[in-house]
Amino acid sequence: MNINIFSADGSKPGVALRRHLLTLLTAVLLNLAFWYLQGIGAPDAGESEGLSSFLMDIVSTVIETIILMEASFAVSRLVIKAFWKVNYSFASLVIQNIILLLGVILIAGLISLGYAYLFPEAEWLSWDVFLCDVLIAYFLTSLFTSAYLSNRYQMEKSLAQQTTIEKLKLKTDNHFVFNSLATLGTLIETDPEAASEFNSSMSRMYRYIVSKGDANVVSLSEELAFMEEYKKNLSVRHDDIVINVDERLKRHDSLIPPLTLQGLVENAVKHNRHTRENPLVIDISLDAEKEMITISNNKSPVSRSIEDSSHSGLSTLDVRYRTICGKGISVTDGPETFSVSVPLIKQSDVTC
Repeated sequence: MNINIFSADGSKPGVALRRHLLTLLTAVLLNLAFWYLQGIGAPDAGESEGLSSFLMDIVSTVIETIILMEASFAVSRLVIKAFWKVNYSFASLVIQNIILLLGVILIAGLISLGYAYLFPEAEWLSWDVFLCDVLIAYFLTSLFTSAYLSNRYQMEKSLAQQTTIEKLKLKTDNHFVFNSLATLGTLIETDPEAASEFNSSMSRMYRYIVSKGDANVVSLSEELAFMEEYKKNLSVRHDDIVINVDERLKRHDSLIPPLTLQGLVENAVKHNRHTRENPLVIDISLDAEKEMITISNNKSPVSRSIEDSSHSGLSTLDVRYRTICGKGISVTDGPETFSVSVPLIKQSDVTC
């Protein structure tokens, strides 16, 4: 895993390098400012020895700061590499920052020991300077480390969500195509004219699937237009199914995952008996108060085993909704009616 805490947002290497250098410069200036505020000012112009010592102090402070910062960045990379995981949590972030702080303290202590070894006559440990070095190094390193972890987590989460959605869409598309091809094969043998009409309708519908296949959501108006075509397609297969669409939905400005309505209608058709004497009535209505669309039908289950099989499709739809907008569907299985309510999605609700 390539770890560069200065390019957590996917920026170019040149941008990351500039951030890196700017962070080092910031650390140096903060240390020099603290060093100056401790009462160490510039020597008199005539004191050449004092001036030389003053410049040496500045140089040593700059070198010490750069070494400490680079070592802190290295610790940060090691911590990320050792502890990174996709299912990140706040506790994991706290633990990593504690380890990072301990690493910075250890490095600052080693630098102080090295300074004492090279310059034994100097006062090698000043606790206020030591504390300042640690806080500056930790603050700047932790700032970029936390930003990297946060962006990396969001990127991994978005990728996982997108992968889940693509799998769910593929499952939905295949289900529709397989059912349609099976119906077309039957019609070719029994009613060639109806087969031709069905094939034309299927072509128009599949054009919608292909054109909207990359979208997580589409406008409700587009989905309803597709449903009108689907109703025509369905009438070729069945003359004992009635689909009623609430007119208010056609004027509603919302979003919906592609093929949601079609999938729920298809489930109702598949899992219920229907005849001309007892048609299957499917209502697609708007619940404005709850901001949901309800798809309901009268119940006449084909068999218990087949009825149970519909739950997997509803679970898939629920996962799809929760992945896209964080809201789930609602299922009501009454004695005479079965209904599924799906949320109306606003653009601000979409999380991926």
